[in-house]
Amino acid sequence: MVNMNVNLPWTEVKGENSDIVLATRVRLARNIADRLMPQKLDAEQGGQVLNQCLGVLNKCDSPKFTCCKMAELHPLERGVMVEKHLVSPAFMNPSDYALAAVSEDEKTCVMINEEDHIRIQCLLPGLQIEAAWQEASRIDDMLAKDITYAFDAQLGYLTACPTNLGTGLRASLMVHLPALTLTGRHKAIFANLARMGMTVRGMYGEGSEAAGNLYQISNQVTLGISEQDIIENMHNVTLQIVEAEREARKALLQKSEIDFQDNVWRAYAVLAHSRRINIGEMMEKLSYLRLGIDMGMIEGITPHQLTQLMIKGQTAYIQKAADKPLNEIGIECARADMLRQELPLLK
Repeated sequence: MVNMNVNLPWTEVKGENSDIVLATRVRLARNIADRLMPQKLDAEQGGQVLNQCLGVLNKCDSPKFTCCKMAELHPLERGVMVEKHLVSPAFMNPSDYALAAVSEDEKTCVMINEEDHIRIQCLLPGLQIEAAWQEASRIDDMLAKDITYAFDAQLGYLTACPTNLGTGLRASLMVHLPALTLTGRHKAIFANLARMGMTVRGMYGEGSEAAGNLYQISNQVTLGISEQDIIENMHNVTLQIVEAEREARKALLQKSEIDFQDNVWRAYAVLAHSRRINIGEMMEKLSYLRLGIDMGMIEGITPHQLTQLMIKGQTAYIQKAADKPLNEIGIECARADMLRQELPLLK
């Protein structure tokens, strides 16, 4: 049974620059030497990879992992795990030998037989790239004691996708950039990031839209650069983006404070009183409300609570919480009900 609790570490408001950087994720891609890549494995070979990794994970004391075979979960349970950022969207349609090992505090997840044999993920609140990297590296070292990785002296770690060759390291920052988006300045910044070998995606990574002005910024280059250089580059670039967002927020406020406040409070009114709301509108209004909180306009609700609502309002989570089939209108009504119940009364 998937834990429906949304008190995830990355939703907590702590960590450097957590008013703009919601979370840091570090992911390592690894494959086992002398084994076919997951896409080429038959059932017997896939089971062998699974059992080999599971044997090592079961011996781990810190952290303790809860392991579940993804194919044995209901699709809605898999959807909730994706919406909570515990596993990647690729696990929505898993093989029979795909497994997720999630730590008790849900900071760390090891995905077995996703795109690669092993995907190690660490997710922390705020701007904590170094800390996330250190924890992912520690898990990586623990697995490497019993598993021989596919490695080449020139190419580094061998991965299913050539874009992950080398370090196999992807560092991602989930950032809230409403002011840069509203002013249109985000386009030039994102274009510069692309020229620097970085990519910008939506809240749920590749293929997802940037709902609620939430973006994932991550490195694209993993070959010919060290892990430490990747970490430092991402950290420095993120600090520049944080500063640009803060400047854009000040500019919006100076342009028309009353219009700014009106938009924030209208967002609250829609969230607190709607009887039906789609996910796009919910994310847009929560983004405005969070901006108002971060800028000291609203008291009585925390950014932590709003981030939780972003998760609880996702479609799979709403459907799973209802414990009965819902059509599109039913989901939108249930989402509105949840928001009215969860949002505090503000004045």
